[in-house]
Amino acid sequence: MREIDFAEHLREPGVDLGIEPAYHQRFIRRCATPQKRNDLWDHWIAPSLVIQDLNLHVPMHEDKASSFSHHGSARAVDLLNKDEAAQVAFSLFSNPMLEPAFQYDDGTWQRPKERCAVAPFWVFTFEADQTDLQTQCDWIWLKSPSGKTLVDQLDQYLAQHYRDYRGYTVVWSGNKSLHIHLLFSSIHLDRRATEVHARLNGKNPEAQLRDHWQGDIDQGMIWDYYSACWDTLDDIIPKVTGIETKFDHNLRYLHQKRRLPWGLRVAQADNAHGFRAGDLIPQIVLEEGLRKTSAKRAKGYFLSASDANSMPPTQVAKSSSDRRTFDLCADDLLPALTDYLRTGWGTDYPKPAAITEEVNGLTVWFHNSPADQNPSSFIAEDYRSMLWRGRGVPDGETYKLLPDTSFTLGELLVELQTEIDARNGHLRAENHQPTTKRYGSSLRLFSKHLLTTAPQHIRSAMSILAWDVSQRFARNMIVSAEGGGKTTAAIRDAGRFRLDDMLTNFFSGDKLVAPDNGFQVVAASSYKQAKEHYDAYHTWWLQQTDHASIDLPAPVLLTSFSELYGQYCARNDISHITYADALRMGFNSLVEAVATKQPAIFKDLTTEKNESWVVPGVGGTTFNGFQHSTSVILFTSHDMAQNFNQPSVSKAWLHPSFDDTALNDPKVWSELALQFRLYRVIHDEASLDDLVHIKPARDVKTAKKFRKLVKKLTGQDWSKVNQSQRYQIFSDHGSDKMKTLGFHDLNQIIDIGFDSQDLISVDFHQHPFGINNTEDAMYLSSHGTSFYLKVRNWWFQQRARLLITTTEALVAQIARSIKNPNNPTRAAIRVHRLDREEFTSSDSIRLRRDKRASKDKIDRLVQDRLGDGMDFVITDMANDLNGSVSSHISARGRNDLKQVNISTVLTFLAKDEYCRLNVIAQKFGIKDVYGDFYRDRLNQAVGRNRGLRKHPETPYDHEIIVSPTLYRCLGGSDFFASGRYPAYLVP
Repeated sequence: MREIDFAEHLREPGVDLGIEPAYHQRFIRRCATPQKRNDLWDHWIAPSLVIQDLNLHVPMHEDKASSFSHHGSARAVDLLNKDEAAQVAFSLFSNPMLEPAFQYDDGTWQRPKERCAVAPFWVFTFEADQTDLQTQCDWIWLKSPSGKTLVDQLDQYLAQHYRDYRGYTVVWSGNKSLHIHLLFSSIHLDRRATEVHARLNGKNPEAQLRDHWQGDIDQGMIWDYYSACWDTLDDIIPKVTGIETKFDHNLRYLHQKRRLPWGLRVAQADNAHGFRAGDLIPQIVLEEGLRKTSAKRAKGYFLSASDANSMPPTQVAKSSSDRRTFDLCADDLLPALTDYLRTGWGTDYPKPAAITEEVNGLTVWFHNSPADQNPSSFIAEDYRSMLWRGRGVPDGETYKLLPDTSFTLGELLVELQTEIDARNGHLRAENHQPTTKRYGSSLRLFSKHLLTTAPQHIRSAMSILAWDVSQRFARNMIVSAEGGGKTTAAIRDAGRFRLDDMLTNFFSGDKLVAPDNGFQVVAASSYKQAKEHYDAYHTWWLQQTDHASIDLPAPVLLTSFSELYGQYCARNDISHITYADALRMGFNSLVEAVATKQPAIFKDLTTEKNESWVVPGVGGTTFNGFQHSTSVILFTSHDMAQNFNQPSVSKAWLHPSFDDTALNDPKVWSELALQFRLYRVIHDEASLDDLVHIKPARDVKTAKKFRKLVKKLTGQDWSKVNQSQRYQIFSDHGSDKMKTLGFHDLNQIIDIGFDSQDLISVDFHQHPFGINNTEDAMYLSSHGTSFYLKVRNWWFQQRARLLITTTEALVAQIARSIKNPNNPTRAAIRVHRLDREEFTSSDSIRLRRDKRASKDKIDRLVQDRLGDGMDFVITDMANDLNGSVSSHISARGRNDLKQVNISTVLTFLAKDEYCRLNVIAQKFGIKDVYGDFYRDRLNQAVGRNRGLRKHPETPYDHEIIVSPTLYRCLGGSDFFASGRYPAYLVP
């Protein structure tokens, strides 16, 4: 490497690394003698590139997109054998792992987490990419009065305490950070590896075992144990050095790609340091202090097989038997599949020949014709088409689609197997206990990628699942435990998903908005939560934009006019015009009223709105997000997303081209409003109200009378009368019942369009609830009360792809029952239940019975809990105390309660709530609707700070409080001691 001028681009006058000149010169001087600081490569990586006796290799990567195959390692060995500079051919490396046993059809290799093994060394890498480079250089070069740098202090501490510590190498990433590699010998974690390594290095195996080996690590524990060790070092570093920065947690995984000493990085356009696009930037070894053996007087071992094998159960990797799919009887299933395909395809061939279980799951092999005796055509379980192979392939054909492409092969086999079981008289769900779990396609995928039930693994598997179902089905609902990362995963993958959809058009022919012709929207239950999602994504987006493999969509917070106006008036202590005020003054919208009566405020709001559309572009430029819908992702409320395509003045106002003149021309503002097209919705935390409309029959009757009144006084149909006219009639001629119900509710009920088929009466005897069920009891007395229930259909009206996320089982049951209006045999929304017990780890909490958990006494109970160490209370009946109390609905989906102690108080259902649940149970055939409701309520509340959101070291407290009567009503300990948050009684 001496002949290579590593400092060539560093000496150019336009290059500025953002560090002091002395440090910059030191970078250049290091480049003159690379051989002086190359021990990590010479003594550790190069000798381990390929170790055939242990089937190990060190993955070498040209760039971040490289796979984890063994080809890079083999190429590096070949370059070394030719006495060529192998390092400069690569930029990244990973920790040693087993060579892949197979390659998937899509070109990827066996997953790294399945290839963990004991190797000669493990490198733990720490990168502080949020800390400026000058400060990072100070860590390695700025000496204290004792003559030691901060990295020297860390090195000394680790060397004194751990016999397996071998030192450090600090590599400049070629960009804005350093990679601090901490090297540990790991060969002592396995007896055979210790013996083989000793022989390969000319050492006595017995002596090595005697001096170092202390037991074999369970190979299934290696993945999680490595991450746990990284976490330990992450805790040690600030304690020893005082460095308080946050290191990149992506590097806590064993396989993660890290910067190779003296590798070369290709500069990207518009990089921060002034390099030209395509310049080869050296990954300089700035400092290195490695040793071949333990430091003198070193004490114990950092890496311990016994520590790994005794990790908590929640960290234990699943056995292979847990990853199996479902019981399969091929003798019965093969003829059933043959009959199904013969009917669907209208021909005997291709004909199924065999069903096998391959590395990619179940595979069906086909005879192409009667003469084909060697079946080569096949279809794998996650696909919808057969791949033609072998003899007798029709000319010009590559694939043959399944008769019904709404199913993958795996899903089809599940359906056929279920039908077979039903015909044989032993439905699996009731009479047959399978030896392995039977999952649908999406659950099998999730189970396959779920290494453990630890939070990080659930979130990783969730990301894969969300991506998979979104490209297979146009409308999906994912149900999982609180904090499972389902929404975050979908948001972060939004840009990549659209790009793939633009290339392949997953749902061509489904009459959906084209992938390149609409907005991608994240919808939250409130604008406050939309802002939380926006802030979280914006922070992540800023961290990714300089090294992401694709252009990630820029975030835009889309807030309605009424919400912005309310915020503005509150900030400036201005009396605001209400919607009713606007109608009373003769305006048809709040926008028109504010524009006319408060023009200065209207101008400020319009400026604020227009500025929200301006987002950062390449090289410090900006662009208008509305005009580049594929380059942004919008964050807004449920209501805004559900009515996104509905034209209105307030919708037109959101357009950046809107001006005052549009208010006077309905054609102009309508054209602006219609430019809002929805491509995809990521709908966070769905509730019952997002799926169904439920209104008391008495209110529907009152609304119908108001509609007749409007027609009588105007002589026009409802749709032809503007809002101002309607309000004038309501104000001047409305009955007392109409006034009690309110103008807004009257309009909403009329617009819903209930009819006689939507009428359901409360049936207490079919779905009873409560303890004191005398004739005058609250719940029993509501028997026979009529309600209208109508399923909503905004998900079809929008013509957009949809991903709904929820934690609530009741919402999931309703969604699963809603049928496609164009095909009543198919579900409108695909529901994927990932809230099963085997996918979560239970988290026990305290339960107290308290008579004060009632409407009359709850305020005293709340004050007591807040005065006794609790920080926050979730309940429906209490008054808020300085922001320390929230209703269950308001707490749903909140992410800001993870670090507070919470009391959740469950109270009896209000009468109206009971009635709503009763008619829901009848409409959708839900057996234990009240138990499901309370379970969802409990899970939502406890999930704010426990379960997957539980802090591992300092878990915040959570308690459930319930009245003794409600405790008995729900089933006592049978109810509360079950579920993912089992509660135990305390005095």
